[in-house]
Amino acid sequence: MIAHRGASAHAPENTRVALRLAIEHGADGVEVDVQRTSDGVPVLVHDSDWRRTTGHAAAVRELPWKRVCQLDAGSWFSPHCSGVRPGTLDDALEVAGTALVNLEIKSPHLDAALSTTVAARVRARGLQERVLLSSFDRASIDALAEAHEDLELGYLAHRAIESPHPRVQTLVLLFAVVLADPGIVRGAHATGRGVVVYSVDDVETAGRLRRAGVDAIITNHPQRLRQAWQPR
Repeated sequence: MIAHRGASAHAPENTRVALRLAIEHGADGVEVDVQRTSDGVPVLVHDSDWRRTTGHAAAVRELPWKRVCQLDAGSWFSPHCSGVRPGTLDDALEVAGTALVNLEIKSPHLDAALSTTVAARVRARGLQERVLLSSFDRASIDALAEAHEDLELGYLAHRAIESPHPRVQTLVLLFAVVLADPGIVRGAHATGRGVVVYSVDDVETAGRLRRAGVDAIITNHPQRLRQAWQPR
């Protein structure tokens, strides 16, 4: 059970608050989006600009950290979250504790140093075994696979993956793809790979995916799905 951008149904996404709440709600891990500020600080933000989550129209790569840390990333979600600042990569690695952390590397083709910066932070903390680096940019994941034997890597995709790099052991797929063809999971498992699906918030769909054999589900509602699977 991996919390999508933290417990984003109950707290402003990609913030320290959402990450902490996800762990409190029983998530086994958190998924966050990583980009860099103009001065190279890895921050947690999904969109290419700050408009939706802070009201600031600037692109993520245009602002330095000293300006980003002053942005209000909570008021758009709720007045009670006013003043919550955008999260950072360090927040994700610290708050998650011993939980899994799925770092989605956003648009690395627009920031050539992003992938290597994120990988270096993970390796410097010795967290290679519980951090998954994933991206829709297959080339960047393949490059990391060639450069580092100790990183956990995954392809993000809207469809089945063909001829994955032998070092890439996780497929992060749109849940509808797996529901349409459960054989994808069996095929992945046959080659020693895990399958993660995104993003699922209803219990019935999650149950179908679980029965199909998926290894993890990314959800905005970790508490809802966790409670539904409590032993009786």
